[in-house]
Amino acid sequence: MPLGPGRAGRVGVIGHPVAKTAVVAKAVSPGPSPVAKTAVVAAAVTPGRGRRRI
Repeated sequence: MPLGPGRAGRVGVIGHPVAKTAVVAKAVSPGPSPVAKTAVVAAAVTPGRGRRRI
């Protein structure tokens, strides 16, 4: 799967900041927001860091 390694590399760099943004967005805006969607996508793509959002 050529997409596997490519995704892992991208998420490894962008995944961390997105996770932090997701936590901040959750604290600031309890309602649905575009950042929340990004957090869900990031959690789905990164199963390892997805646990943090709980």
